[in-house]
Amino acid sequence: MAPDLRHGTGADPAAGPAGRGAERPCATPPPASQAAPEERGGGAHPLPSGLEGVALHLVPIPADGAALDAARADLSAGEQARAGRFLNAEERARFTIARAALRRLLGGALGMAPGRVRLASTPAGKPVVPDCPELQFSVSHAGGFALIGLTRAGTLGVDLERVRTDFDEMGIARARFAPDEVAALAALPPAERRRTFYALWTTKEALAKASGVGIGAHNPHVAPALWPALMAADAAPGPALAVGASRVVRLPAPTGYAAALALGATKWEMVKMAVLPFARSGIISAIMLGLGRALGETMAVTFVLGNAHRLSASLLEPGNSIAATIANEFTEADSDLYRSSLIALGFLLFVVTFVVLAAAKLMLRRLSRQEGTK
Repeated sequence: MAPDLRHGTGADPAAGPAGRGAERPCATPPPASQAAPEERGGGAHPLPSGLEGVALHLVPIPADGAALDAARADLSAGEQARAGRFLNAEERARFTIARAALRRLLGGALGMAPGRVRLASTPAGKPVVPDCPELQFSVSHAGGFALIGLTRAGTLGVDLERVRTDFDEMGIARARFAPDEVAALAALPPAERRRTFYALWTTKEALAKASGVGIGAHNPHVAPALWPALMAADAAPGPALAVGASRVVRLPAPTGYAAALALGATKWEMVKMAVLPFARSGIISAIMLGLGRALGETMAVTFVLGNAHRLSASLLEPGNSIAATIANEFTEADSDLYRSSLIALGFLLFVVTFVVLAAAKLMLRRLSRQEGTK
């Protein structure tokens, strides 16, 4: 499913940064299945991502010179110079084809020619579209394929790795994985160990890219308890797993490859997943404390409410409170019935306050018990 994206015109890379007058709202791209081939990145094949709002594309890296020449024409002068610095022809072709496919996909989403898409990098090195910051993308290439993801649903990271049998995966795991991950990996049979290692590595890489830094600066922990669900993807994307503040999906990949996708949380998802679960006891305590104080306030509430003895359906109409009524009228009570009525109101206020505080205490105890079982 193609994400709902919008864009700004951007400037020609050779013309420098775009001026304010050149900016315009982002447009909505067509679904990946309906887009023209050049908008899908030429030879890019749409893939199911398993997450709503994320468009995923697999790009074969052709070996013929005609495709390489066509791809080179879509690159900026800086990108062409960068490609020329690759000493290995295979690496040079992989970079050129993948970057051209990315530009075509971004151009299709932004409604502009691939060569006019402006790309920049964050201080941490993550590439971005400065004219449309909400359009997030991630690229990974290995062997004969490139994997490209686009979304505006949050920060995005994808990783594609070619499965190799000529290295010691346990040596890398001991250097880069957590102790419980290393122990669980060592307990697996050799064939299953290699498959699991690549699933973990691509997951960690995707999470690191979604965070905006490389795996050297951010090495996420993937608990062994999540591994059975993580390994579930074969012919279709696996289930979305929550790892920290991100959702991770292991992707089906061509034979001999492993791939994963990570989608970082938006601001409100971060509040929901990371703030509220740990702060709700304090939030409820503050609300109940404020309610208890409001029930017992006297003159301040009188001034705010208007000191009118009537019930109204509107919060903006004058009213009164029990505490304010007792404070204002106790000295004027000139009969036993009058004083008894005010004393009864005081007892009622005590009962209401006791019920509210007791309910708050029970609620906090239940929340504490639930947090203790997580």
